[in-house]
Amino acid sequence: MSFESGNQFIEINNLEIEELFKFLEKRFDYEFDKNHYTKNKRVTLRINKKDSLEQILKLLSIINNTTYEINQEKREIQVFSK
Repeated sequence: MSFESGNQFIEINNLEIEELFKFLEKRFDYEFDKNHYTKNKRVTLRINKKDSLEQILKLLSIINNTTYEINQEKREIQVFSK
């Protein structure tokens, strides 16, 4: 999963959310705090190359009924249930 081959978007189909987090961690240099809210969850979505981390988290929040809190200082993202 990458934008390296000139792709402007990535189609994600039924991917474990923790695998998506690994991609986002590399892309945005943040670490996700994985917990029971993320375990065994799957997502289907399209990520555009221009999407910001905040835009992606907002979409994931809607899809998974979760809230994401970004700690800029620690470069960490925590996941909570709504």
